Amino acid sequence: LLDNTDPSAPDQTLGVFLRSGRFSDYFTAHFMTPLVSAVWSCDPGSALKYPARYLFSFLDHHGMLSVTGSPTWRTVTGGSGEYVRLVAKSIGDIRLNTPVRAVHRFDDRVDIRDGDDQIQTFDAVVVATHPQQALKILADPTPAESQVLGAMPYSVNHTQLHTDENVLPGNTNARASWNYYIPECNAKPDHVLVSYDMTRLQRLPETGRRYLVTLGGDEMVSPDSVIDQMTYEHPQYTPTSVAAQARLPELDSDVLAFAGAYHGWGFHEDGALSGLRAAERVGGRWP
Repeated sequence: LLDNTDPSAPDQTLGVFLRSGRFSDYFTAHFMTPLVSAVWSCDPGSALKYPARYLFSFLDHHGMLSVTGSPTWRTVTGGSGEYVRLVAKSIGDIRLNTPVRAVHRFDDRVDIRDGDDQIQTFDAVVVATHPQQALKILADPTPAESQVLGAMPYSVNHTQLHTDENVLPGNTNARASWNYYIPECNAKPDHVLVSYDMTRLQRLPETGRRYLVTLGGDEMVSPDSVIDQMTYEHPQYTPTSVAAQARLPELDSDVLAFAGAYHGWGFHEDGALSGLRAAERVGGRWP
C-alpha cells in the first residue's frame, strides 16, 4: 500500500483494508483498533474509518509497523510546559486571558477585536487554534476556508489525572506506558478507554504512587484518587479530512496564516512545524 505512490489512487479506509486483506476480527479488535484509538484518542468505530495509507505512513515513520520491538523515544525534561515556557520567554509581549472575538483582514494589516471590544492592529497574524475555532473568529471566512477548515472533525474526551492503579492490567508484566482497556473480549465500546502511565512516560520519581491519565473511563476511576479533570479535543482523520488537509497551504496569505497540529498527524511536533511554516509565510524568520 505504501509503495503505491499514484496520487490518483483511491485511499481505502483501515476497515476496508483489513477486510480485503482477510485479517481476523480478533486482530482487528485486539490490535489494530486499540492501536489507532490510543494514538488518536478516538472511538473504535472512527479508528476503522481512518485512511489506510495515511495511517500506515504514520506508523512507518514512527517505527510502529511491527508487533515486537519499538524505537527508543526521547521526552522533553519537565514536559511540554517547559518548551512553552522557553518560547514564551523569547516572545516578550504575551497577552494572557485575552479572548479574540473577531479577526478582520485587510490588504496590508489585520485588525483583532478582543473580549473588551478593543481593536488591535497587526501587520500579520497566525491563527493557531482548532479549525472550528478559527472559523468562529474569522470575520469573513473565504469559501475555501469554510470548506477546508470545516472538513476537519475533532473528538472530545473527558480526561482524569488520578492515582487509581485498578485501571491498569492486573498482570504487572502487561502494564505499559499506554494501556488500552476492553471491558470484555467481544465488547464493542463506543468510546476510547485508555490510561497513560505518566510516572513512566515522564520518568517521575518512584514514590510508590503512580500518576495516571485516563480517557473515557470516568466510571472506572475511584473519585477519591482524582487529582484533576480536563476535557481534551483531538483531530480525527478521514478520507475527507485528509483531502482537506492537503489544501491547507492555499488558505495562507501575506497577512494571515494558519497553524496547528491538524496540519500534520495531530502531535506536538506537527503543531511546532506548522507554526514555523506559518510564521515564515507572513514574514517571520527562524532565529
